[in-house]
Amino acid sequence: VVLKLALTEGEKMLLLVLFSEREWGVFGLVSNLGSIVVRLLFAPTEEIAFSAFSARSGSEEGGERRSSNLRLLRGLLLLQGGVGWVGLCFGPGFSGLAVRVLYGADWAASEAPSVLSAYCVLLFCMGLNGILEAFMYAQCSPSWVRTCNFWQVAISAILLGSAWAARSIGPAALVWAN
Repeated sequence: VVLKLALTEGEKMLLLVLFSEREWGVFGLVSNLGSIVVRLLFAPTEEIAFSAFSARSGSEEGGERRSSNLRLLRGLLLLQGGVGWVGLCFGPGFSGLAVRVLYGADWAASEAPSVLSAYCVLLFCMGLNGILEAFMYAQCSPSWVRTCNFWQVAISAILLGSAWAARSIGPAALVWAN
């Protein structure tokens, strides 16, 4: 339970330790704004993908099932990757304008546009990661999932180190570390 808490809320713990209260606000604003895409588009698609990959794993014969799953995986990667790609292409350039329109000149003068710009780049990676994770969890054995969870802890340690090393760039360090 403690491990799961550290993995899911570790970003917030890092934020509290490494940054000032002003930077907490900037990161909170950008994280909530950027995660709208993740919550409204990516999460439902990933849940449906997991269900589809799980259902297909027992319903068809070997080669046909594999081919069918790979076609579905490719289609979902193109769909979700396409949404992330739009964010990657247009987000960094328009993040300052978006913050100014949505939250005003004070927030636009803060670090919020640069953090939102980094978050737009992260959206592309999150889109691809979510579909690949759904595929893996639906298709892999429990022992492989345990192995992946072990490596997730190691990767979280790398995230901690990279966020700490880049803390001079402000809350965008957490986004880039992700």
